[in-house]
Formats: sequence, C-alpha cells, structure tokens
Amino acid sequence: MLIGKRHRIGDKAFQKPAALASVTWYVTDENGDPTDLAEITQDGLLTALGEGTVRVTVVTNDPAHCEDSVLLEIQDPYLRLPPGTPFSFKIVVGEQMTIPLDTNIPPEDIEYICTTGFISIDPYGVVTGIKTGMSVIVVRYNDVMINLMITVV
Repeated sequence: MLIGKRHRIGDKAFQKPAALASVTWYVTDENGDPTDLAEITQDGLLTALGEGTVRVTVVTNDPAHCEDSVLLEIQDPYLRLPPGTPFSFKIVVGEQMTIPLDTNIPPEDIEYICTTGFISIDPYGVVTGIKTGMSVIVVRYNDVMINLMITVV
C-alpha cells in the first residue's frame, strides 16, 4: 500500500469474522503498539500515512470476541527512470515503444501528457509514432513529473 492511499479492508483480508456485521477495527505497529503510520475507520477504511509495517486487527463485538489480524507494508510512492535511461528517445513512424519506468505506483494512477500530434500515448505509457517531428511527454504522479523528448523519424 502506498502512502496517501486509502483502502477498504474487508472480508477477503480476514478469516474468522468475515460475515459478521458488528466489528471493531484497530491499526497498530507489528508488535501491537500504537502507530501513526496509518489510521482506520470503524467501517474498515484504512489510510496510509507513513512508511513501514502496520498490523490491522478486527475483533467481533459479540461474546466470542473473534479476532484476526494482517500485516501490511506501507511504502513511499516513487516514480523515476531506471538508472542509465536517457531522457530522449527516437522512434520510427508507426513504431511503438513503452516508456521505461521504475515505480511502485499502479499504472492506472500515472498520467501521461502530450499535446502534439507527432505521437500518441496510451494510459499505460505505450508511445506510437504518428508523423515525423518532436514531442515532449510529461509523466506525472501527484507532484512528481518526468519530462521526456520523443523524436519521430
């Protein structure tokens, strides 16, 4: 899970109290001590606030007090080019290439922006050369941006 993301913890994450309506949720560190790395609402909405490992625990509000927990790793999101990757690429009209990224961000959360008609780019970073010319692509996630130059020949 990435810092800043929210995720509804539900039946699939836990074994025992899955079908029970009344439960109490807790988030702690791995050892059960208080943490500020995440917070959880009583309907199971977890918000990641800091990098590290948290334990999410659910307890039934019945006489049996069934309890289950799961460890979750929270990571700081990163978006970068792999080491040694150039910021400029050359492709042929009709050719496709995928923008090389080193990231832990889900592809659907990354935005690709290009305002020229020399290339097209799909939501997963696949660039197609349309006609000869130069284009700048902005790859963006929140406030992190990478500018790439694509020359179509």
